Amino acid sequence: MGLSVKLAMATALLINSNRLKQPWPVIPLGLCGVASAAEAAGHQVRVLDLCFSPDCTRDIAGAIQAVRPEVIGIGIRNIDNATAFNTHFMLDKIKNRVVAPCQRRFDGPIVIGGAAVGINGAEMLQFFDLEYAVCGDGEAAFIGFLKRWDLAASLEGQPGLIIRRNGRIIQDPPPDYIEDLDALPFVRPQRHIDLRPYRKFNSPLQVQTKRGCALKCGYCTYNRIEGCRYRLRDPLRIAEEIAQLVRETGINHIEFTDSTFNIPIDHAKAVLRAIQDQRLTLRLQTMGLNPSAIDEELVGLMQATGFVEVHLGVEAGCDQTLAGLGKNFRVRDIERAGRLLHERRIPVMWFLLLGAPNETPDTVRETLDTITRFASPWDLISVG
Repeated sequence: MGLSVKLAMATALLINSNRLKQPWPVIPLGLCGVASAAEAAGHQVRVLDLCFSPDCTRDIAGAIQAVRPEVIGIGIRNIDNATAFNTHFMLDKIKNRVVAPCQRRFDGPIVIGGAAVGINGAEMLQFFDLEYAVCGDGEAAFIGFLKRWDLAASLEGQPGLIIRRNGRIIQDPPPDYIEDLDALPFVRPQRHIDLRPYRKFNSPLQVQTKRGCALKCGYCTYNRIEGCRYRLRDPLRIAEEIAQLVRETGINHIEFTDSTFNIPIDHAKAVLRAIQDQRLTLRLQTMGLNPSAIDEELVGLMQATGFVEVHLGVEAGCDQTLAGLGKNFRVRDIERAGRLLHERRIPVMWFLLLGAPNETPDTVRETLDTITRFASPWDLISVG
């Protein structure tokens, strides 16, 4: 007589800990992506979104009682609010309002992940007094954790999994990166969270056209989070995902969250052409537009597809300072980028960093003079 054994798949509760609402509440697309990938692997998953929760402790207790998870994952987006003025450290509140209530009511494994954990995962395990953190692509590392947990296999050796035991870090491996991003399921946040509160704030849906960054800016953490080379998604698949998101959520406000949207420039153009072919009415914006890769064709495609804002990461307006930051462009590129965007009437938010290596009062004055000349009176300027 044959014996058939069906492996029970772990049930996971994923918690969005981000409660920051400036400039708008951020829809937790990354956490929903991990949830979608875990479901595709056969696991039962529920997402608890605490962004608008009036009582985190109560909601966590209710979710643990209802779901009875075997594993809890906590997504952590920010270490602080990344502003030079009125800086807020966010991990204290996450520790008291999210991690501690989980620890009191749940005796299984608690795994932290997210962009912030990709920067300081080992230190955050110490801070929260936890055992496990995933870094890199959560769809790979967290599902690898669930698989090993299902099999009661050793967790040591799992790529992208940081382990802390008896107060010390015993494993802090390189991040786990997914080579074929097109193999991941589309993220469908409306299946996991209530989008109605986000609509009230006009929060955009976030889309990545790639992961990783090959630039070598001296201050940036994206290389550590996503790797030092580009992993490009298929432009047609990106356009199809956007069309599906708009159709199923009713939200047409889309933000591209690549570290640098327009490098490689040919890929960015291919993405915009594919979106144009969908004939959608969109309100698009992007962070991290790099001045070195802006030409008339790209800006024309941006205007045609519905860009209402771009974030231009110039950081400085002085060649000496730009070189000290490790930037791949100079002031002449900034001037050209600003002119092309203004000609197409695309609003610009300029990002500056003062106090870079080799910065002097003279280089600061040069930067301010440069931006005064190149920015429109209607542009926004953020100084960090």
